[in-house]
Amino acid sequence: MPKLMRLFSHQRFTSQLILLLSLLISLLATPLFADQIRLKNGDQLSGKILLIEAHKVEIETPYAGRVKVDAKHIAQFEIKAPVAVKENQFTKSFTSTEVRYDAEDEALKDRLIIKNHGIPQSIPFDKNLIIAKVNRTTLQPKTFRQELALNASAIFDNDNSRLSRYRLKGEYTLEYGLWRHITSAHFYRKRDQNKTKDYYYHLNYAADRFITPRFFWQGSIAFQHDWIEDIRNNLLIGTGPGFQVWNNARSQLSLATLLNYQSIEYRDRTHSNNPQLSLKWNFQHDLYNQTISFATKGSVGRSFNRDVTLDLNLNASLAYRLTDNLSINTGYQYEKLKAKRGSSTNRTLYLGLGLKWK
Repeated sequence: MPKLMRLFSHQRFTSQLILLLSLLISLLATPLFADQIRLKNGDQLSGKILLIEAHKVEIETPYAGRVKVDAKHIAQFEIKAPVAVKENQFTKSFTSTEVRYDAEDEALKDRLIIKNHGIPQSIPFDKNLIIAKVNRTTLQPKTFRQELALNASAIFDNDNSRLSRYRLKGEYTLEYGLWRHITSAHFYRKRDQNKTKDYYYHLNYAADRFITPRFFWQGSIAFQHDWIEDIRNNLLIGTGPGFQVWNNARSQLSLATLLNYQSIEYRDRTHSNNPQLSLKWNFQHDLYNQTISFATKGSVGRSFNRDVTLDLNLNASLAYRLTDNLSINTGYQYEKLKAKRGSSTNRTLYLGLGLKWK
């Protein structure tokens, strides 16, 4: 009888142990602490948020694999696991135990709430922020970010005025580490009554090297060739300090002051070389949940020897986004170069389509 009791007790203990282990395994397999993302359209994603970078959230779900979600579509998300947080290239990373975002909270727009040692604090939620899970599957941050934008417009009116206009503009932006490169090209031609009224192209390249999160040093080169105006070629090479006034998910503004070397070739093949001081600006602001975007960029300068009294390049545009890549663009381009031996003036009012890839 005692042997039977001991055997029964042993079997009961074994069954309880098996049951306990089964419960433990099921608990570990169940994502009780899964990260949550709620989209602005009401949909929800559940899984593991692996990486937040370039204002995009990458989550790994058991039903769709890894999914990248642009922050502009997110209403709320929450991470309840240790993460490494790096606000920008100039700050050291630190560990946070919890991250929370709520786009519907007006007091915390474009900001995240993180807990560090149990103390909550808010940090900017912009494209410079990097957050990664602290584990062996942590993704490596991208070595660079790039964006390509193309805008094209064409107008034909052969019945009345025989008017035709062609405009093509492209811009490529590459950011990696502390560097930002912007390359752009602009072509325009206008014919009226079988006579060419405007015909020119413009090439530009600028490289910014950030020294602090806001202060950078810029080097740039710009070239314009015109088949119609008094000034045939205009070459501008410059360098100088710049300041990133702000840069967040909705808006950005940067200013730069450059000391330039300017070489001008006139229609009669004569030349003039001038030292010049110029101011450059670049402003962009998104409206109505990033559906409409307003942008203006350009430069204004004057030579020290007064050979060039005005060198102005101005562009203002308005874009209505149809999809993430396609938009309708309208804008105004104005270029004015006033020198002692000639001048050049180009005005362009355009409406066309734009394509953007990131």
